[in-house]
Amino acid sequence: MKILILLFMSLVITGCKKSYEERFLDGYAELEIHQLESKDAPKNNIDYQGNYKNVKDTEEALSTLKAKIGTADGIANVYETPDSSEKQCVVVLRKEATATTKTHELGHCFHLILYNVLGEKAASVLKDSIGETNGNTPYVIEPFTEVVAATRAYKLDGNFKYLESRIIAIKSKPKSDETKPYYAAIPLLETLKDFLVSNENIPQPIEQQVLYVTENFYTNPDYNKMFYKLPKE
Repeated sequence: MKILILLFMSLVITGCKKSYEERFLDGYAELEIHQLESKDAPKNNIDYQGNYKNVKDTEEALSTLKAKIGTADGIANVYETPDSSEKQCVVVLRKEATATTKTHELGHCFHLILYNVLGEKAASVLKDSIGETNGNTPYVIEPFTEVVAATRAYKLDGNFKYLESRIIAIKSKPKSDETKPYYAAIPLLETLKDFLVSNENIPQPIEQQVLYVTENFYTNPDYNKMFYKLPKE
């Protein structure tokens, strides 16, 4: 009888254990993750709020991301429901994508926090087709994603293994128009280590944590020189 009870408790605990991806997002957004090669329908097809992305639901988001992935190993974006109370992050990965790539793509799930901060600090960036790869846009989006992904990984893992492996992954690819925004993030990632160690009291609630790092590190010109150049409105 005791053995059966222990077995039952073990199954309950295992069933309740959250995945790394769920702990990474910590309830900020629902995750919909698919392989590029898969033709599976969305697990939860949600209607989205009409916004600059002009994507109506999860199914269309998947189709759009798969069309835009190009030669990358992964692509992701986050979408709001009509009442803005819920968000869904859609991630598409090639089957050969590494765990490091997956963690990076999860960082894209927090775009909306960046957009809110940019609305106050550099509103013109939002007007420059921020969802497209032109102008300063990739140099704003990708380094932000690198910083957030490295912050969340550090908070979950208690070390900088992800951050260090991400720098190695970026440097392993030749410089090109596609990879230059990632190379631009390397100095930020190297500086981020000291920032996180010296700011151990960063708020724990997920949205406050990402907001804190966005305001105090990523868009702070003392750390990110790019924000000296961006026009303010």
